[in-house]
Amino acid sequence: MKPLKSVFVAYTLAFAACSVQPTTIAQQKSIITGPSDPTAKSFRLAQVAVQIPLGARIQNTHYGWGCLPGYTVDWRGGSINLTEAEMLETFRNEFTLANYKVAGNPKALIFDNATPTAELLVAGAIEKLEMNVCFPFSGVPSANVGITSQIKGSVYMRARWQIFDTTSGKVVFETTTEGSFAAPDTISGSVPEFLKFAFKANIRNLLAETALHELAKRGKEGNPGNRI
Repeated sequence: MKPLKSVFVAYTLAFAACSVQPTTIAQQKSIITGPSDPTAKSFRLAQVAVQIPLGARIQNTHYGWGCLPGYTVDWRGGSINLTEAEMLETFRNEFTLANYKVAGNPKALIFDNATPTAELLVAGAIEKLEMNVCFPFSGVPSANVGITSQIKGSVYMRARWQIFDTTSGKVVFETTTEGSFAAPDTISGSVPEFLKFAFKANIRNLLAETALHELAKRGKEGNPGNRI
């Protein structure tokens, strides 16, 4: 029986190695570190909307060792499979790591009037989403039987951003970013994990904007060429 077992293992590894069609790959730009001035302006993520055209294909799901075609998802409105808390946490973590001030205390249980109010509000709109994923250890097209916590594939997300200056009461900067993530081999997680990585890539490309760095400086209003 050992030869049969070896053949089975070989087939398993071969099928698990099958891949799906990759999505668009976005360039990951270099982050510009925030100003070291302790009086630099603070940011806060105000909201992230989804403005994908209705009917647009946003997900192709495959299943099984051979990554066979499973089901597709077309955008019908609503929200993507990424919570507000996950987006807020990602925004705060990435901005903080890049040395930008983020208003508010995420661990506060009661609102504190002493908490500084953000001077720059960031709002985003996800305008395009492409996802091709495979659940190689699921045995049915719906990908809900077997091991559904192992996934591979790729995702692409495009987002439009506006920054509102609370002092001047107007939008002072607008830009569009792209972000992608690819896992050619299986990783632990599911669709939300892929979305989180793509959202993080967009945030990092937002942090690569020179105008964002200029906006954070006290007394600056950003790059006039990018202002609204």
